[in-house]
Amino acid sequence: MVRNTTATSTAGFDVMPTTAQSDPSSQPLTQRELGAYYTPSVLASLLAKWAIRSRNEHVLEPGFGGCGFLQAAVDRLSELGSPSPKNQLYGCDIDPQAFAYLFEKLGILSIERRYVLSDFVAVSPQSFSAQAFDVVIGNPPYVSLHNMSANQKASVQAWKEETGIKINGRASLWAYFVLHAMSFLMPGGRMAWVLPGSFLEADYATSLREDIAASFDEVIAIQLTERMFLSDGVEERTVILLCSGFGGSSKGIQISHCTSADQLDSVIATKSQVSSSLDKPIALKQLHTALDETSIYDTLADSTDAVRLGDLCKVLIGTVTGANRFFIMSPSRAKLHHLGERNLKPILSKFAYIQGTQINEMDIEDWKSQDKPYLLFHRPDKRMSHAAVRYAATFPENERLQNSTFRRRKDWLRADDGRIPDAFFSYMMHDGPRMVLNNAAINATNSIHRVFFNPSVLQQTRKQLVISLCSTFSQLSAEYVGRSYGSGVLKIEPSEANRLRLILPKDKTVEQTDAAFSQIDACFRKGDSEGAQQVANMFIFGNRKKSVHEQLIFALARELEIVRNRRRRLRDEI
Repeated sequence: MVRNTTATSTAGFDVMPTTAQSDPSSQPLTQRELGAYYTPSVLASLLAKWAIRSRNEHVLEPGFGGCGFLQAAVDRLSELGSPSPKNQLYGCDIDPQAFAYLFEKLGILSIERRYVLSDFVAVSPQSFSAQAFDVVIGNPPYVSLHNMSANQKASVQAWKEETGIKINGRASLWAYFVLHAMSFLMPGGRMAWVLPGSFLEADYATSLREDIAASFDEVIAIQLTERMFLSDGVEERTVILLCSGFGGSSKGIQISHCTSADQLDSVIATKSQVSSSLDKPIALKQLHTALDETSIYDTLADSTDAVRLGDLCKVLIGTVTGANRFFIMSPSRAKLHHLGERNLKPILSKFAYIQGTQINEMDIEDWKSQDKPYLLFHRPDKRMSHAAVRYAATFPENERLQNSTFRRRKDWLRADDGRIPDAFFSYMMHDGPRMVLNNAAINATNSIHRVFFNPSVLQQTRKQLVISLCSTFSQLSAEYVGRSYGSGVLKIEPSEANRLRLILPKDKTVEQTDAAFSQIDACFRKGDSEGAQQVANMFIFGNRKKSVHEQLIFALARELEIVRNRRRRLRDEI
């Protein structure tokens, strides 16, 4: 899909302010306004190596900032034999300081019709002496809609009106950069970007992904587990987007995962040589052709047996009481306040209370015998015992009136929202996530996620989901979709849980599923999580040759160990 813009040309100026930025040099711009997080040189060099393929190519960097990509482009063009690589570079940036870097770092003095001081979305191809480029490369500004300045919002609105391109109104500034950059490419051209993880995750990026896939012969997105900009306060994962053959049309975006930038070179080479589009699933029998960690994970994720958790269920947070210390209590505390069964009901308040793969009445009896806080104080109707009235009165009135959760409820004492889930999913964890079937028909607090299966998902499939989540493959998938916190804890929000990949083998009988489910339940109840993982791996992958099975599990387990160790070291690194 070739795009053209009709923005007014401002060519001819050495430095060109736009109508949206009346005087860019009048005051310093903050990092939040710029969305500037400069790319590590090793990453810039790898992208330049992939994108620039001949010594005569012209390269554009929108938002060139610290000139990291321009320097990488000079190095790459020199390597390919260009006699004057700096004359083949072009750029745009809204920050006047970037133009000082042009001289300080690259010795570039002549900038007329080659470097533009402006919001990139307000610049047209006619602004440059080379009006079509072989390569667009860079790291666009990570500025959310909420943090856009008035000038940036004006530039974006003008761009929408001039191009007629439709994009979700919640899109961040980087999305406009990527779309606008396509109008600067010549047929067959390439783009290489360092993007935030929201390129693959955000709803507002859906149309953007579709447009890109429809505009290039090949599109590759590589998600880095390593947080490249963590030191700048950006916890979001990084996605490397590689697009080649502008003017063509691909069948989908090839998605891969990479632990760190150190592995990126080999992953780019592999993905460029072997296509594994999401729209063309690969049979599991092809696994023996790819025995390194990343390609095995990607091949499994793209297989016909793989599913996304969100395709089979909805994951939501638990019920929000607004004051767990008041509403959640142990049997001994309930007895102290003389509260009876009428105003108490069982609730799952901590995922750690779950021992196996299912919650049943025996588990609740165990919680009772251990005096765990598993009882929810609530008012099922207007009638309350005298003891319940007295207990409700212990909640300070000023705190009750200020509590925003209470204000949203018709009755502040009805803390149970009544939505009983089919299963529970762990929210924050040091190890990997688990799913547990809710055979006791109880609710959970918001420290636990609730799982509501689609009506068409049968009991056998539900058990297979629980089994599959225990596998090394799905535990690795959880590390890829989740996020790490300073304590080294893995946190998985509902939207992230929906993207988690699982494998549901189609050749398993009800008896085989029940047997594996019971075995895993027994393993967890005696504290043997490794044993549970082994049972899950055998259930999913045990039908292939022993040598292939062992190599497959070994490679996935090695990658899982690397990713988890890096996450657990996060607190020390910070």
